[in-house]
Amino acid sequence: MANSVTVFSQTLVAAAAEASAVLVGTCELMDNVYLDYKPVETTPGVGQTVNIAIPATVTGSVSDGGSTDPAITDISFTTKSVVYNKHPVFSYIVRDFEQFNIPADIRNVFLDGVVKGMREYINNLVSALITTGNFSTNGAITGTGGSGKYPATADFLAGLANLAGQKCPMNDAVNLAFVNHPVVHYRILGDSNWTQQSIASEQVAERVRATGDLKVSYGFKILMDQQAPSTGSAPTRTFDGFAFHRHAIALVTRPLPKPDGNVVTYTYMNMGGIPVRVQFGYQQLKLGYVVTVDAGLGLAVIRPELGQIITAAE
Repeated sequence: MANSVTVFSQTLVAAAAEASAVLVGTCELMDNVYLDYKPVETTPGVGQTVNIAIPATVTGSVSDGGSTDPAITDISFTTKSVVYNKHPVFSYIVRDFEQFNIPADIRNVFLDGVVKGMREYINNLVSALITTGNFSTNGAITGTGGSGKYPATADFLAGLANLAGQKCPMNDAVNLAFVNHPVVHYRILGDSNWTQQSIASEQVAERVRATGDLKVSYGFKILMDQQAPSTGSAPTRTFDGFAFHRHAIALVTRPLPKPDGNVVTYTYMNMGGIPVRVQFGYQQLKLGYVVTVDAGLGLAVIRPELGQIITAAE
């Protein structure tokens, strides 16, 4: 029974990992960007700058060595500065423990909503980076399917040609994704060139009709995200679909510092690779037990040439 402060805090800690596992929101953008994680020893303070080493192409340094001794070249990389300035946090107070008697109750009432809110908050930060200003290397393509209401396969393939021209690894389906707003995604599923059995194969047609999931097409995961970029308001919105390699955007995260264990009970849980700190302690001014859930991270576009925007209308 979780009807005491001690048992409640212990059960909260035990439920944390399970809570992150049961949440399956459509936060596809944050789940498909590059995640740069380092252990707690390298934790920066919020607001500091983190430098990420990005390997550079060595094509220009490759030469015919012939029969001579090989030339030695320093390792080639570039450094991208990412400001560690995002600190999503949610705190709430617990005044009555009696109604939370089992771990499932504690997970469902205290953690599930918070973790989902944290995921959506971070996912929206990724979405905000998808702009024509950030991804100007490959000019945005306007969809032509359904009078511009979604990308036709020809539009998508034109975008893939742009990415391939930028040396994007096009045979890396695990790290390639095409994310759209639900309005656009479900219009794609209704286009015969994307899903018709005689064109896309029986397997694709059957899967789309049974599950609404196109999965992989032309080497890209075709995904839907409710927070994919859009401008305007219904019924005249504009949507920005985004075809990209994982290395186009970096999400930098580190575990936040450990609090004083004599003052609060705390733990860390894994939320899709992002370390989330959960703290629990008594607040005498509020006359209750305060639970604080927070994380630290930074976001930046690191390889704009690996992203392609394809716009569509409402």
